[in-house]
Amino acid sequence: MSEFKPIPNPYIVGNPIKSREMFYGRADDFDFVKRKLEAGDQSFVIVFCGERRSGKTSILFQILNGELGTSFLPILVDMQTMAGLKNDGEFFEKVAKETVKCLQDDKIDLNDYDFLSQKENPYKIFDKLLDDVQTLNPDKKILFLIDEYELIESKIDEGSLSANLVPFLAGILESERKVSYILTGSTRLDDRESKYWSIMLPKSLYRNVSFLSERDTLRLITEPVPDYVSYEDDALDAIRRLTAGQPFYTQVVCQNIVDHLNDEEKNHLDKQDLKVIADEIMENPLPQMIYFWNSLSNNKKLVLSLLAELLKDENTSVEAKQIEKRCKKRELGINASVQAINTTLESLFHSQFVNKTDDGYSFKMDLFRGWIKRDHSIWSVIKDVGSDLTEEERAPVEVSTDPGIPSQASRSPTKRRRRKWPAVVVVATLFGILITRFLPELKERFQTIIPPSEIKTAEPPAELNDLESAGKAREAMEIAEEQAVEQNASKYAEASFDSGLQLKQQGLTVFDQLDYTSAIDLFQRAKEKFEESVDRAEKEEAIEQARVKAGADVRSRTATAQSQAISWRNRMSSAKTAAEKVSAAALAEKSFNAARQKERAARRSFSKKRFQTASTDFQHAQQLYLSAAAEARTASANFATQAEALRKSLQKIKGQLDEQYVFLDDYQQAAKAERNGESQLQSGDATAAVQSYRRAQQFYEASIVLRKGQIKNIRSVIAQYGQALENKDIQSLKSLYVNFTKKMETQWSQVFKTVDNIEAQLSIEKFTFRENGVTTSVDVRLKYSGFVNSDNRFTWQIQLAEASTTWLISNISRGG
Repeated sequence: MSEFKPIPNPYIVGNPIKSREMFYGRADDFDFVKRKLEAGDQSFVIVFCGERRSGKTSILFQILNGELGTSFLPILVDMQTMAGLKNDGEFFEKVAKETVKCLQDDKIDLNDYDFLSQKENPYKIFDKLLDDVQTLNPDKKILFLIDEYELIESKIDEGSLSANLVPFLAGILESERKVSYILTGSTRLDDRESKYWSIMLPKSLYRNVSFLSERDTLRLITEPVPDYVSYEDDALDAIRRLTAGQPFYTQVVCQNIVDHLNDEEKNHLDKQDLKVIADEIMENPLPQMIYFWNSLSNNKKLVLSLLAELLKDENTSVEAKQIEKRCKKRELGINASVQAINTTLESLFHSQFVNKTDDGYSFKMDLFRGWIKRDHSIWSVIKDVGSDLTEEERAPVEVSTDPGIPSQASRSPTKRRRRKWPAVVVVATLFGILITRFLPELKERFQTIIPPSEIKTAEPPAELNDLESAGKAREAMEIAEEQAVEQNASKYAEASFDSGLQLKQQGLTVFDQLDYTSAIDLFQRAKEKFEESVDRAEKEEAIEQARVKAGADVRSRTATAQSQAISWRNRMSSAKTAAEKVSAAALAEKSFNAARQKERAARRSFSKKRFQTASTDFQHAQQLYLSAAAEARTASANFATQAEALRKSLQKIKGQLDEQYVFLDDYQQAAKAERNGESQLQSGDATAAVQSYRRAQQFYEASIVLRKGQIKNIRSVIAQYGQALENKDIQSLKSLYVNFTKKMETQWSQVFKTVDNIEAQLSIEKFTFRENGVTTSVDVRLKYSGFVNSDNRFTWQIQLAEASTTWLISNISRGG
């Protein structure tokens, strides 16, 4: 046995692949992008669509690493890092930082672009930045890589970003700059319910990101560990059947392979190793597998569970009629039609989760077939979702053009028929047997016909003597073979027994060819091998019996340890279920994760038959799950108390706000968050309620701050208006009063020429805020001297409208 070489684990699970070394495939996708973007000066929006963990983000990182060549300037915009955005300015500031980072020089200084300035529009500032970037890189095409583009939509809906953002991004595509976008998401732009993206549809192209090709899958399995791992002939195909080339799950299986081989201290993978690894993954399903199952409709859960039950192995297929027949079984009682089953299967086929051939349907990834069959039996699914299969899910029936999905024309090859032996060989064999069997009788009859005197002098033909000898040799050989079979020589002396079989077959062949001399020799040699196998089998059987007897106690102790381990495993499972019911994974994350790690260690020990170690670990895992459940219950109670306290605090804050606050966006957001919190508290989700109430409190407080700022600005504008009257400043009056007419200008000019020493005292008495502005009641006192000294008092009703960061007077009328 060769010396074990520890294997470094290069496989990446859970995070996008940033390095080129561990990225495989997608050459067609990169060629498509490059071909489209290099064709002329036209700009595009290219959308990579695919399910979670299909490798979309990894594609963006490869483009960022220069996969498309030096004629592009790629800039990554990860929307998942945009948490906490408050406005468009903060969004553009983050994008600008990524842009400057990708330039890799100091020709652009971010300090020159103040996106948070209240004096300048952030859209104009970003437009200027793009101009500067293009000027410094005139020969390059700017390529914004926007990961999880749907988050832009959600941030617009929640008010963090303005609805003007998408039209602005679309406008960039129409400019003279060479700018395009690559977006990643789960759906196409034209499949989104929101109308935000309609402006980009004319320039949009789509690429589906799914499974790797067979060649790239095998490269991903073997190339990262070429000097450390060898594979049994069928192991590679078995891995590919488990994952079908899905990048994430292929990495998961390969990562577990390396861990398993290191644990076993071996560098060769066989099918038994792979079975242990697959079983361990199915026993400890990944969060992604659980998320996938929970996201399925009831129809799909029922059909997938039935499909997993009916499929014998990864090479079989099942038709809708077979599933419908299983549904009609009395013990199931599922209400299903062939049409509903077919519709659901077609939907699963077009989402690339099942394969379809003329023979029926099967799982695309055999890992999921085994897991669903193990953890989601039809009985458990019926218990969870009911037994009605509706006809709501419909998918168009069409042949997929994706190279990773087999078309209707692809079928498993038919089994070859066994070749029949040529008739001549059969006849010759039968003839030889008959001659051998009836030879003594023929000789006796021959003697009755020929006189004895003549027999003494006449010799029988040589062929007849050879045939008789060959028949005897064959009979002796067959007796030896029967003894070898009775002694179980094929098990205990396999080599000798197999040699005897080979010699026997060779003897039969030459016997059929009437070469009796050679047949005699081969039959005798076969007899010797069979006799040798009997001797060896007797000795080996005796050794085996002794070994069995000696190991009886060991097996007994092992069985006891296994039973004990199973008992602790069951207790641990009960504790885990209890912890999951109280959301321990979220409320007691540290203890829950520690329990899961200990559970995985226990299951590994159990699979390797280390039952005593497994018992200890299962017991420890049970204690950790119980501890996590207790922590979660305490945390849940604390959140309920916090939620109630926050709810009362909100009532106090709202008491400070009159009905005029309802026009503020922050107030409306606060009211919405408060309603969500009340609903969550009633449903028992105190954790979510606390988050909603805190969000509501932040928006209510922001409303108060905003209103105070508005009132301060309004007072300043009215004071400036009074100052302009005292200074006889017609231009200032115009700038403060947007509807300042020519007639007003004439009137005030005459007044200013007539009087001297104007003193204007404007005192605000009342504010009335409305959706489109505010009305103030202002006590006005004008004192001046001229031809006649005067001291006038009256009331103005001043209406103001908000303009950018300030307020302007829209109307002044006498009142009060």
